[in-house]
Amino acid sequence: MTRNSRIDWFRVIVEIQRSGWSLDRIAFEMQRSKGSISNLKNIPGTEPRFHDGMKLLGLWCDVTGKQHTDAPTTELYPA
Repeated sequence: MTRNSRIDWFRVIVEIQRSGWSLDRIAFEMQRSKGSISNLKNIPGTEPRFHDGMKLLGLWCDVTGKQHTDAPTTELYPA
């Protein structure tokens, strides 16, 4: 990840869902509401609080078997 990029939370959640997890299950695991997880997924530019982002990224790592450095990113200022 570079200074010009950020975690793409939409893709993080979609990849967890593609592994068979529902939004309800993700929300339960995160101890957050389904609506808050849905907002991260569906509202562009929405960022989780630091602790929630770390938990979600940890869940993504556990589910996908990838390292946190492999998390999907998006460019802040596309060329």
